[in-house]
Amino acid sequence: MASWQGNLDEPLLTIKCITYNHVSFIRDALHGFLIQRTDFPFRIVVHDDASTDGTQEIIKQYSEKYPHVIRAVLQETNLFSRGLKRGPYVHPLVAGEYIAPCEGDDYWIDRHKLQRQVNFLSANPLYAASTENAIIFFTEDGRFEAFSKQPEHDIDVIELLGPRPFTTASVVYRAAAIAGRADALKIAGDIGTWCYLATKGNIKYTPIYSSVYRRGQHGLVLGSDRFQWARKMEQWNQDIARFLENDELDPVFRKRIFNNYKSALYSKSVVPFHRVKALESAFRHSPRRTIKLVAKAALPQALGRNAMNKKIQRWRDFKTDQKRLESASVSLRADGPRKVADNLIVSLTTSPPRIRQAWMAIESILRQDVAPERIVLVLEDDAFPRRILPKSVKRQMGQGLEIVWAKAHINRLGVALSAARLFPGYDVMTADDGILYPEGTIRNLVEARKMRSEEIIGCTGWEIGSFDNALLPSRLWTRASSNSLGPQLLLTGRTAVLFPASFFRSRILSNQALAMQLCPDAEDLWFWAAAAQEGMGFYCLGIPYLYEMKCQRESRVEAVGSDQFDHQLLRLIEYFSRSESPLT
Repeated sequence: MASWQGNLDEPLLTIKCITYNHVSFIRDALHGFLIQRTDFPFRIVVHDDASTDGTQEIIKQYSEKYPHVIRAVLQETNLFSRGLKRGPYVHPLVAGEYIAPCEGDDYWIDRHKLQRQVNFLSANPLYAASTENAIIFFTEDGRFEAFSKQPEHDIDVIELLGPRPFTTASVVYRAAAIAGRADALKIAGDIGTWCYLATKGNIKYTPIYSSVYRRGQHGLVLGSDRFQWARKMEQWNQDIARFLENDELDPVFRKRIFNNYKSALYSKSVVPFHRVKALESAFRHSPRRTIKLVAKAALPQALGRNAMNKKIQRWRDFKTDQKRLESASVSLRADGPRKVADNLIVSLTTSPPRIRQAWMAIESILRQDVAPERIVLVLEDDAFPRRILPKSVKRQMGQGLEIVWAKAHINRLGVALSAARLFPGYDVMTADDGILYPEGTIRNLVEARKMRSEEIIGCTGWEIGSFDNALLPSRLWTRASSNSLGPQLLLTGRTAVLFPASFFRSRILSNQALAMQLCPDAEDLWFWAAAAQEGMGFYCLGIPYLYEMKCQRESRVEAVGSDQFDHQLLRLIEYFSRSESPLT
């Protein structure tokens, strides 16, 4: 609030947060609001629809601690179950020129989100809304994934009627642009709101990760009956169709409704009666596609549903990854040799279940416009007892790929150390076997190395966050921005990290036994600790996104945002605090 300009009682923007039974998530949402750094005053309006799990108690604590910012509306009886709307309770508290929605089970990770989007809208009056990218957090298995792979562009109504191009938590829109929405659309939900905004002005999408979208069996949507949700979505689509009055969009609406009933048909939580109703509804909206749907469902039943479905899904994932490879990198150049980056090795590893897809990650490295001197694939001897490799990998061995066999268990730390020991004096770039690297990845790292030869350089990373002098849980950290540097950067090895040759002289780095004791599932933490001990700097290029393949992640690898990751970080800091290290 110290940097706010203007009248604090007249906010420029209102954050609207709708919540119900989000006791496990609401703290993250409120933290994401309170860490926002703006030069304008904003207000937080939280509406709780009579939660029964303790959510209201948490909201009360925050509203009492920040009474000038938070306005809480705590219902005693549930409005949704009685068919009542929350608008009359929320609208009188909304103030300002802009509105930023975020439901209670999602949260923001970029403290500059509001300032950046308001700056854009104030400078571009023809735009009705600004949206950004998000990270999907799968609550059931702890995985993270990019919500969108799209580049920066303007979003139109046609795109809004397809797969969701952005999340609700990523939007900031003009309050004036939405003034007549209640009269034009009665029940159309968020998609209806975005379609209405698209008729009032342009919608800008920017591929900056600024929020986290939780996906799993929780909340008001995914935790409810799939068939009931499909019926609700059908009503919303009909409402939007009446509003748009465009006959050319009828096939789009039919496809949307059919896909919702198709999802309900395959859902495990839907009762048999609702499966029949879903099939009837899908047939009504798309007879030909419903017949194909039934045929596809019958074949796996006859041949063993689970095994057949897995094979079909693996093949679809493989073809999707092949298409991504072609879009991520150029074909092999025939106009002469590529430029070679001196003193650089690219090193990676893989496992037997993943090696048949790893060739695509290697291929994207081979197709780079700047080539490393060596590409090393480190494989565990015990995992490949007969040393049998796929033809795709053998073909790449003729194009410069080198295979190194190691006896010990291999992780990313072992990959980096193996390359450094075999080729002393070389800089080492660690790569991931599940990532397709766009053209220019190595070139960008090499150009940064010229200016920062003694720093560790990464494509993506996180800013280790703190609040009131306390370390924040990693799920509340913010993504590192472009060209950021400092000791609070944690570079993520799931993309690409370039380590200078001098880094491998660190004694703590080579202590793999201690690394396995303190952080066995998070090698990125050990690299960070070793660099801090040596006083080395970190530099993040802030590449917006890389293409991640659909291969299954190793279960032992812990991601930023998981409780296990936080436990290992605290254990690491506690250990080095006893030795008066820079980590303290």
